[in-house]
Amino acid sequence: MRVGQFEIDMPDPPLRDPHCIAMLQPWVNVGNVGSIVLGRLTKLFDGVEIGRLDRPSEFYDFTRYRPQIVAKGKERSVNVPNTVVSACRRDGPPDLLLLHILEPHIRAEDFNDSVLKVLKALGAVRYVLVGGMYDSVPHSRPLPVTGSARNWEVPESLGDIHLGSSTYQGPTSLTSQLTSIASEQVGLETMNLMVHLPLYLKLDDDFSGAARLLSALSSMY
Repeated sequence: MRVGQFEIDMPDPPLRDPHCIAMLQPWVNVGNVGSIVLGRLTKLFDGVEIGRLDRPSEFYDFTRYRPQIVAKGKERSVNVPNTVVSACRRDGPPDLLLLHILEPHIRAEDFNDSVLKVLKALGAVRYVLVGGMYDSVPHSRPLPVTGSARNWEVPESLGDIHLGSSTYQGPTSLTSQLTSIASEQVGLETMNLMVHLPLYLKLDDDFSGAARLLSALSSMY
């Protein structure tokens, strides 16, 4: 089924009040924490891919995101960078949508519109963006997690997760605005969760940061 610029295999039976957990690569994905979190959730809940952009070259410059040749035995194929949607069925509602967003190089507004159409078509009720950022924090203490939430009351069980209005000023991504658009224009419950990672300890895969994000998600689910 074509939904915006995505080709989606609609789940049968439909997902139950799904919550979308998204990561945005490469923006706010330092330490690869968002990718690790979604990979872990996929494994925990036997997630299956249900869709991706039909023509990713409409949004991506493939001289910047390079396709990769993959060899399996004697078979060779080309792995094309893309934004991917996966579905996870849990024992009870809500089910989960996992959205691996690859930041577009062009037509970001059209890209955002397509993502919102997918969320509506799949009946999503909440959109949660997870990621990481570098900060002046030590590795020897629990890593801080900050964020914001709109259109729903956050449970007190989140503990030491600090929620409030962001004071950040500087470069951003148009695709990171999906959180506010989903809240203001579509009426979804939304949340941003960012783990703060030590600036002096730059790891390709920061599993400690990913664990902190998974702990925050575990408090909600």
